[in-house]
Order: sequence, then C-alpha cells, then structure tokens
Amino acid sequence: MSSYLTPLLQFQRFFLPALFILLGWAIWRTVWRKDSAVGLALYLGLVIVVDSFLNTGIYLPGLGTGSIRYSELCAVFLLINRPPAPSECSLLRTVKYLVGFYFALLFLSALGSDPMLAGIFEFRRLMIPQIIAFLVATRGLGS
Repeated sequence: MSSYLTPLLQFQRFFLPALFILLGWAIWRTVWRKDSAVGLALYLGLVIVVDSFLNTGIYLPGLGTGSIRYSELCAVFLLINRPPAPSECSLLRTVKYLVGFYFALLFLSALGSDPMLAGIFEFRRLMIPQIIAFLVATRGLGS
C-alpha cells in the first residue's frame, strides 16, 4: 500500500502553502463576499481541525484558561452577517423551539455537573459550536 503513495511524498511541501491559500480564499469569500456557505464550511473546519486537534486560540492576558478560539471569531462574524429570516411554517418553528429546548436542557445538565466549571467548559467546547452551526444553517445559505 505504501508503494502506491510514495510518489505523493514529493508533493508534501505544497500541502501547507495550499492550505494557507485555501484559508485565505475562504476568509475572503466569507468576509467580503458574504458567502454563508463558505463561511459555514470555514467555521466547521476551524472547529474540527483548529479547536480539536491544534487546540489554539487568541490568548487573553490575565486568564489562566479560556482564550478566544478562532472558530468563535468566525462564528461571531457569521451570526452578525446572517441573511434576514425567511417566513417559516409552523412545523419549522416548532422544530426550532424543540431543538432550543434540547440545548437548554443540555446547559442545565452542564450546570449540574460535579465540578460546575468543568461542565460549563465542556459545554462550551462541545455544544456551543453545534448551536452556532444550527443558528447559521437555519437561516439558509444565500449562495
């Protein structure tokens, strides 16, 4: 199997520059072109790759833990630039309320954890990205 992939090792030096170019393009499409679909893909990529594997963020002086993650900056921009809410049927509104109630119950369960601060940080790490992706995706994607 490795003999089939050996010729690809010559292209390994292009992976990081290609990823940085792709990141720059996604930021440009999200910020200046207001492309919600690319912004949502960028947000999910930041949550999966940067927050989960790299565990990096913008360090805030004075806080031992709890820096601002790059995905949270992207999420703020996506939430500010959402398209206007379309008229929705009562079934979709009911589904949104039920999902919101589910997230509220998960937050209450995080408050009831043994070390409460650890439960809140886990809620921030695991559930907040899902809530934001749900909020962005329910407004629809303009492009």
